[in-house]
Amino acid sequence: MRIECSGDEIVLALLSIIQITNPAMLRAGSDGFAVDLTSLEKKPQLSPDELLLVRLHEDFAAGGDAGPYPIELSPAEATRLCTALEILARARQWPADMERLNDNLRSRLQN
Repeated sequence: MRIECSGDEIVLALLSIIQITNPAMLRAGSDGFAVDLTSLEKKPQLSPDELLLVRLHEDFAAGGDAGPYPIELSPAEATRLCTALEILARARQWPADMERLNDNLRSRLQN
């Protein structure tokens, strides 16, 4: 499955996968936050969630600031990302625009 994400959507996807994989990878940065993949670089073998995280991070970095960000996902990855987005949505009360963004992305992943 191929979807194109806005900058906000790919950041949301990254945050959701980080949340279920290893929240410590999210560090405070000059632009709000930074993703620290150092712990993954040291691992001999990555889990499917970690591989997805690395790919999403690479897609985000390759797309620059403008986007859109094309993402190619297997059916299993789309399902896992959808689940991660749902977990993130339930983790706390989000502003309405973030809820809509999350709902829209999950809907597109399920089609």
